Amino acid sequence: MVNNLLSSAALGWPMHLAVRSSAGALNYTELDARAQAFAVGLSMRGVLPGDRIVLATSNSIDSVAAMHAIWRVGAILSWVHPSTPQNKRSRLAERLGARLMLDDTELAAVPLDGACAPVLRAPNDLAAVLFTSGSEGEPKGVMLTHGAMHAAIDAIDAYLRYRNDDVIANALPLSFDYGLYQLLLAAKVGACVWLLPDLALMGKAIAPLRQCTVLPLMPSIVALLRAQDIPAWPELRLITSTGSALAPAQIHWLRERFPAATLYSMYGLTECKRISYLPPEYLLEKPDSVGVAIPGTRIAVVSESGAICAAGVVGELIVKGPTLMRGYWQDAVATARSLRMHAGELALHTGDQAMMDEQGHLYFVGRSDDIIKSRGMKVAPKEVESALLEIEGVIAAAVVGVDDVMQGQAIAAFVELASDSMLDMVSLRRACKARVEDALMPKFIDIVPALPRSANGKIDKTRLRREAWPQAIANAGLIE
Repeated sequence: MVNNLLSSAALGWPMHLAVRSSAGALNYTELDARAQAFAVGLSMRGVLPGDRIVLATSNSIDSVAAMHAIWRVGAILSWVHPSTPQNKRSRLAERLGARLMLDDTELAAVPLDGACAPVLRAPNDLAAVLFTSGSEGEPKGVMLTHGAMHAAIDAIDAYLRYRNDDVIANALPLSFDYGLYQLLLAAKVGACVWLLPDLALMGKAIAPLRQCTVLPLMPSIVALLRAQDIPAWPELRLITSTGSALAPAQIHWLRERFPAATLYSMYGLTECKRISYLPPEYLLEKPDSVGVAIPGTRIAVVSESGAICAAGVVGELIVKGPTLMRGYWQDAVATARSLRMHAGELALHTGDQAMMDEQGHLYFVGRSDDIIKSRGMKVAPKEVESALLEIEGVIAAAVVGVDDVMQGQAIAAFVELASDSMLDMVSLRRACKARVEDALMPKFIDIVPALPRSANGKIDKTRLRREAWPQAIANAGLIE
């Protein structure tokens, strides 16, 4: 179970560096001792097995120790980004009935002495409740068992194969499952995680990161790195990306900038951690694909009736296997909508639109609630975004649907440009028109200094509609 990962690593690789940051570094023996001390402190504060503990802490060594300590005493981890407003943190903690909520200051006050025996956990016991980004209303709490999390670690490790001499550059928030799992994957093999404090500092921190061998990214982080025009570093051997699918133009840039690194383009959801990965040998042949199911997981694209869609037909992506969530915390309606039986097996109905090709490779089309219904047609934002990213000088793009009297919804595109780009609105629109069919051509295009991003580094389309779109309407340079 995940509560045994650190103690196993301390036995297997006692002197290997486990975690480092600008504040210092600990090997696995030292991190294990720090986690044990935190576990004692939590016990002294009355934490019992099954209690929920909310961490609102930064990417720090003490945060890592606290995470392992929570599991060591049999409690359930819930992590929120430290930038989350206090009133929202309190609401989430109240929903969970949390025993404790610890920020960085409170974490430093946990007593660090004494001894306690680790609490045994079973595969079906809850390990974590991780909150989704909550683009619509309050975030949903995804309940993950020890068994599901351990199955996800084993499946991801089966193809990524982190090594015990790897140094993983992690600027991803630990409150984000992609960042958290870097710690778990590292502990499984005895690797080191180098913690960075913030996604925005990624480019500025490149110099000391030259010794890192693994770089986890998302498409939105690729845009940040392109904007900062970071240099390559020779030790990098592996790049991973998940969340939404990488655009072909982003794949091309990464391969050009880091030619010696193997690139894994992946796709997943918090509700099942990881869904698919594209074997690197298919990057050139199928750059639009998010690949095949991770080991131990089965995927299918189905129609509204539940029938399996033929190759090339868009439907809803469903996932079966041992990594599925138990459900959403105290939300039976949302759980019943997402976890339903299909062909006699429990399946996660993702709400994602996708299709398969003849060889069984998966192609992500878009979230069902992101699909734009314009002029009687369904438009996937990803297709337009990929076309925009092919334009020289465009480093990030986001496409949303906006209310329109004539079209029902109109396609609105927002782009970030490289600092040395000579593109203007007219040339940008001309270049876009050369790359997409008429039905996909945005009615509105606006150039923005920076696309809004969530604390996890994802482009925040809700904020785009709420903030950037009204500004675009008022922008004298908006092209219609």
